[in-house]
Amino acid sequence: MGASAQRRSQEKPTPQTRAEFVDAAVLCINEVGYARAKTREVARYAQLSSGALQYQFGGKDALMLAVILDMRTRLSTALAPAQTALSHLPGDRGDMLVEQYWSVVSGADYQAVMQIMLGAAAGSVFHRAIIGVLAEAEREQDEQWMASFADIGPDPKVVTHTRRVVLATLRGVVLRRLHSDRDQCQLSILPTSTVTITLCSPSFWEKTS
Repeated sequence: MGASAQRRSQEKPTPQTRAEFVDAAVLCINEVGYARAKTREVARYAQLSSGALQYQFGGKDALMLAVILDMRTRLSTALAPAQTALSHLPGDRGDMLVEQYWSVVSGADYQAVMQIMLGAAAGSVFHRAIIGVLAEAEREQDEQWMASFADIGPDPKVVTHTRRVVLATLRGVVLRRLHSDRDQCQLSILPTSTVTITLCSPSFWEKTS
């Protein structure tokens, strides 16, 4: 096999190199920022060639979308199966779901995703692709929350509103972290999670009494 053919074989897309580039992108974004996380820089973080990244993703937008897709999967799988949630009292399920969200949202991967979302040019093809992925993720998470409270038959609109307010609140904490070196804010939401849910939608718990 010639040198050119061997190099092409080494740069062939694989699940392993994809994961390495995604992990490197997360690290790069969090250290230098989204704007400076060029493909060449991400390849350096991954200790792989720029050609391998280009061959795997085709460019920065596809790589960044892969970061978001991975986060969508991680956030979905972080939520306990409905059977597990249903084994807890309704009020305890609220705390459990918020803590499961926070276990993902408080991590470096989600912080990188937030920077991608803020950095994508509004109206661009890439931005529209992000919106599409996020819309599908929202639908999946709404269904998971509904299944987690199926035994008390809550109003779907209330469940959706509550879940989205909770996630928006946690995103706000992440944004604070992006602009602060202090870590004490990152846990402040957890002790008040049940209060937050109750205040957002008191009717959510009507059937628990």
